Amino acid sequence: MDPNFPKNNPKIKIISTIQQPPSQNSNERQNVNSNIKVKQEPQVNPQRANEFENLFQRVQQDIEQDDVLYNLSPQMENEQVNYQFWRFEFSGQGNFEGKCISGVLKLQSDHPVSPPVFYFDSIFIEQKYEVLQHLNIYGDHTLCIPLFSYWKKTTSEYEILQAIEHIFHNPNFQEGDAPANPNFASQTEEQKNQIQRRQAKYLPDFQKAQ
Repeated sequence: MDPNFPKNNPKIKIISTIQQPPSQNSNERQNVNSNIKVKQEPQVNPQRANEFENLFQRVQQDIEQDDVLYNLSPQMENEQVNYQFWRFEFSGQGNFEGKCISGVLKLQSDHPVSPPVFYFDSIFIEQKYEVLQHLNIYGDHTLCIPLFSYWKKTTSEYEILQAIEHIFHNPNFQEGDAPANPNFASQTEEQKNQIQRRQAKYLPDFQKAQ
């Protein structure tokens, strides 16, 4: 993780940089990395529905105040709004320049005691779903990020979104580390670029919600 990242935004706390590791059901997730186990789904806590809604509204205010290229909405499940699970979209950079990078942030039922989980949406390419190819994305679509591995319950929800965007644009695995996606990591830089540019063609352009 870029050591200058927290210093550039007063809303970001300095977080340990030690290297560790559409909402879909488990049958749809492609576990392309055989050594990765699908994480257990966070359980919905209906008793805290109002609390999660207040958290969501607070983060929405932060996004509007900072005028960042984020879209945030509660997850819809069985025609019901679930404020514990948030759909998050941000504008891509590099090989994904201007494209909509999306996924679902799932807060644990005991949030903020336990770290959340973030699932990137798959990409539908040539009649099949593919995992978004990235050094920090596991085969079950979840994000590998130090923030979650070394979780601090004082981390704000807005900081979580910012950290997700930052690590997507700045993969933090170096040579010798164990990447979340070893198949992708084994490619040359040119091959990685080609893979990501191919996937980017199938992503919609990012548009800020009004």
